[in-house]
Amino acid sequence: MTSTYAEQVFKIVNDAFGLDMVVKTRKREYVDARMTCAYILTNSGMTSTSVGRLLGKDHATILHYKTKFPFIMKQDANLKAKYEYVMANVSPPEQVPDVYFYSKYDLIQEVLSLRLKVSDLNSQKDRLLSDNVRLQRVDDSLAPLYKIVRERTHSGNRAKVERSLTTFFNGLR
Repeated sequence: MTSTYAEQVFKIVNDAFGLDMVVKTRKREYVDARMTCAYILTNSGMTSTSVGRLLGKDHATILHYKTKFPFIMKQDANLKAKYEYVMANVSPPEQVPDVYFYSKYDLIQEVLSLRLKVSDLNSQKDRLLSDNVRLQRVDDSLAPLYKIVRERTHSGNRAKVERSLTTFFNGLR
């Protein structure tokens, strides 16, 4: 989701309610407009902190809006009609990583989590490299045998040589 999606929601909500929702007032129609906008944006993946910044409110207010909006909408048919109008006219948000809307704390947690994953991947890489070195040593020790088999096996006799070697190593003779 991008800020253009948020701008689109802002414009359509302002048009639906016929006002500028960022005006500092507690009049019901302004609160309803902000609540509608916050509900749509938080449900689209934006954090309450980022929505709060856009609306000039703190994250707690946005969480309150998100919690109360469905109950208020059930009681207020006009608010429900405006919400449905906005939802019908808003195009779906682009799918962009939501990290653009993380708070500072969330970003720090994400970095720490990624550091752990990198550490695990480095450990896994080191194990694979040591396994590769060990297998290379085994392969080098068997190189003379591979050479003999390659030199003495004709293309049509491969299956016969394979059966003979299997019989020899399984001790069936």
